[in-house]
Parts: sequence; C-alpha cells; structure tokens
Amino acid sequence: MKKLYVFLLPALVVLSAGCIKSVDSGNLTGVTPSGSYAGEFRLLLKPKNKTTFDTTKATIRLELTNNIDFKVLGDTTVVHAGSKGTYGAGSGTTANLISFIDTTYPRTGKATKTHLNGTYVFSSTADGLQLLSTSADTLRLEYDLKRVK
Repeated sequence: MKKLYVFLLPALVVLSAGCIKSVDSGNLTGVTPSGSYAGEFRLLLKPKNKTTFDTTKATIRLELTNNIDFKVLGDTTVVHAGSKGTYGAGSGTTANLISFIDTTYPRTGKATKTHLNGTYVFSSTADGLQLLSTSADTLRLEYDLKRVK
C-alpha cells in the first residue's frame, strides 16, 4: 500500500495543479474601475452610402474617483467634450457594463461634441481600461486608456 501512495501522490499533485485557477493581470470582471487613465478616444462614424468608417481621434484623460465620480480632461476642444458626473459598473450578468451620467450634457438641443454619457461595455485590467459603445452599424465610440501611475 505504501508503494501505491508513492506513485499516486505525485500524480495527484500534477493533476490538481492543472485545476488551480491562476491569478493574472487579465480582465477584472465585476470590479468597478477607479483611478486615473489616459489614452485615445476614437469616434468612428459610417456616413450613408459608404462601406467604411470615418475615424476621428483625441487624446483624453479619465479620472474615476471614489467608485462614483468621473471627469474627462485632455484634448476636449474638438471631438470630445470635457465631462463630469457619476458612474457605476454592473454586477452579476451585467458585470461588463459601466454607465456614466454626465452632468455637463446639454439638457436641450444637440451636443456638438461627444460626451462620456450612457452605458458602455468595458474591459478593465490592472494596467488599462477599454470602453465601447455602438449605435446600430453607423456609430462606434472607443476608449483605449492606460492607467496613469
């Protein structure tokens, strides 16, 4: 019986090691992102009668504080508006969704620049944050941001 344990023990260790979930810097699903991020905002718009998107870019900075307040800074002169307000991430089946309520969004009329407002699909890692919002097949808002240390 002792000989059997000598052979089974190493086999069990090897087999169980494959079942242990490793910790990596991958997606932090279910964690509300916070901190400072900077990077590229892309507005992709497909005009009528075209098959490709027109892309406009801006470098922005996003400050997420106290898991509730946000602020957009950086190149906010042409494409993206300076925004501020509140935010919150989903949980459970909506863990990959994050919503922003921009208090600077115009109450009447139409915004002339993009505001960080509404619900986005997000991916958060220890090093970055990506946000995505689409409207039909004609509009796509992408935020590709890296954590600022």
